Amino acid sequence: MITTGRHLLDRLATHRYHLYGSALVRIGIGTTILYICLANYAARHLFWGADNPWSPDLFRADTSRPIGLYTLASSGVWFEVLFHGQILLTLLYIVGYRGRIVAPLFCIATFALLQRNSLILSGGENLFMAITPFLAVLDGTRRLSLDRVIARRRGPRRVLRDSPLVVLGTVAHNAAVLAIAVQVCIVYFMAGMYKVAGPLWRSGEAVYYIMGVPLFGSSGVHAFLADHLLILSAVTYFTVVLQVGFPVLVLVRRTRPFVIAAAIAFHVGIAVVMALPQFALIMISAELIFCDDKHYRALSRLLRPRSAERSEMPEGGIPVS
Repeated sequence: MITTGRHLLDRLATHRYHLYGSALVRIGIGTTILYICLANYAARHLFWGADNPWSPDLFRADTSRPIGLYTLASSGVWFEVLFHGQILLTLLYIVGYRGRIVAPLFCIATFALLQRNSLILSGGENLFMAITPFLAVLDGTRRLSLDRVIARRRGPRRVLRDSPLVVLGTVAHNAAVLAIAVQVCIVYFMAGMYKVAGPLWRSGEAVYYIMGVPLFGSSGVHAFLADHLLILSAVTYFTVVLQVGFPVLVLVRRTRPFVIAAAIAFHVGIAVVMALPQFALIMISAELIFCDDKHYRALSRLLRPRSAERSEMPEGGIPVS
């Protein structure tokens, strides 16, 4: 057992896991933030600047929150520099350029953006705030990135796998993958347990009443569920089972792709039916961290069966070299 433990620790210090998942998390979250900035560009002063009803003075008076970047840049040139800098950082983050530098800066800037107006993500800010420190150290540019393209053009280079900086970066990346996964599991499990405690969820009626709420519901879906009680109960119970069982099912390698696919479909439904695309995109992006590189290579072969086979990485991760 001691030997096995040492071998595991050695692997965690020399191999970076879930690199494709990390890249997809980067792309998904970055795209969501870029969408928020561009969709609300004309109203940026209302949402984050001096025209915000929650004025900078009120923001500073709220002692439960630390002073943010946008309290120092509520108007004028500095606000424009800060907001347009956010857009530039987000673009660089999405394409994966200079990830070691851009990722921490993106996380700091986005944290400040959401701190100034947390309602913009419709609930997704809670998960984002929780995983922000881990996104800053996640090696999300080793795959599907401009950094990857540049590295290939430069050719192979010698890297000391046992150097302190490389080992530290590898351990930090693997720890970040685990931490993000744990945070997502907590969100699912707690949401599911709260539903279990609700009588309407236990009776299979909750989704019907949710669809009747003008802000989030859909009159068409509401009427459809009223006429199809079996489907109503199935959707309600599926939601509870998925959320409560997610932390367990995602640990099993064989069931992991299926539960992730179910979770993605669940949040696509939320985005379309409940008009909460920002929340859904943040959740879907974070869920993509769970599948390892072997799963994504298998999916790639399935989608492109006639494409040339790419060189296989070692089982379970890639060495830092």
